[in-house]
Amino acid sequence: RFIKSAIEDADEVYRLFASELINEQSPGVIELISEGMLLIIEQYDELNQMLDDVALTPTQVLEHNRCLRDLLKLMIKERLSPIGRVAAASIIQVLGNQLRSLMVTKEIRGTEELCPT
Repeated sequence: RFIKSAIEDADEVYRLFASELINEQSPGVIELISEGMLLIIEQYDELNQMLDDVALTPTQVLEHNRCLRDLLKLMIKERLSPIGRVAAASIIQVLGNQLRSLMVTKEIRGTEELCPT
């Protein structure tokens, strides 16, 4: 359930990058947007693997979440349009939701490792 929630959050982040931020014109921002979209694709791959293998923990997905937050910090320092700033704030909120889901998943899967059935 929490993995599916993390996937839904990844969908929302990708949508915001692809629809709300993609038109930003500030130098360097489109590169950050492209990098963010690639990180989301990596998350999809890792989350899909987690659905197939209950022994996998979300360590790498958490790292990509952290990288996405770092990218957003860089984008905020650039001169985003008002629409871009609103989109960045929305992405930050969704990444926070995803982080919570991943932390719960990590805790559950860590507990399963300690207490195999």
